[in-house]
Amino acid sequence: MTRVDDVASGLSSVTVDEGDLLTLQIEDASSWAKNCPDVWAGFQERAAFVNWRRIEQGDRAVLALSYHV
Repeated sequence: MTRVDDVASGLSSVTVDEGDLLTLQIEDASSWAKNCPDVWAGFQERAAFVNWRRIEQGDRAVLALSYHV
């Protein structure tokens, strides 16, 4: 996901234009958080890590999470 805005890399079939955000809309997040709390936390941590790694490299964040808990 780190290079989701780099179409030429071929690392993702889902891409966004450079400078744009990929928003992941999570439906029924409260159920996921309740039934699989470790997986839910890990998912959020990994999305944050993708953005952190990009920022450390001088790039902009590329992922946004949208959910209703």
